[in-house]
Amino acid sequence: MRYNVAITETGKSEAIPLDQLFRKNPEFQQVKAPVVAPGYGDDTIVVKFLDFLENDLKSHPEQIKPLSETRIAQASKLTEGVWIDEDEFPDDMGL
Repeated sequence: MRYNVAITETGKSEAIPLDQLFRKNPEFQQVKAPVVAPGYGDDTIVVKFLDFLENDLKSHPEQIKPLSETRIAQASKLTEGVWIDEDEFPDDMGL
């Protein structure tokens, strides 16, 4: 069976509005799909990437290397003038 759903734009990406498909087809009510769109909770892509990094770092700690002075200088220059409100982060997160 084939279903036609209009593709929309979300930011700079294309998106499929699954709610249209679910409303028209109640048999899909048991389908679970992650939502990746502004305004729908956590940024799923970033969370999944950070989860990947965490798992990789735990699985291969021997690959962790300190940053060079050059990289630290590059990061400092890149983030120059960026302000962070520390009150918006959880207490267990160090900055």
